[in-house]
Amino acid sequence: MEFNQVIPAFVQLGHRLSLLRSDERASVLQKAELENRWFTAENLQTALANIQSGYLDEARLRQWLLPYAAELQQPREAKKLG
Repeated sequence: MEFNQVIPAFVQLGHRLSLLRSDERASVLQKAELENRWFTAENLQTALANIQSGYLDEARLRQWLLPYAAELQQPREAKKLG
């Protein structure tokens, strides 16, 4: 994924999370809790809300990535494994 596509992708993720119906959100949180008992549905709800409001905002993403912009925009050669 190109650097200029990263921020819009995360902003779109935040938008999609905001569109989840409460029953869909509850189902996802319940599944996540079953997959990892370390987290409760309440913990997951709090984390999801904070991620959505604090990290998936375009201005905040740009501010966070600005120091890394030059490095992230450098072309990378795909590595071959095996």
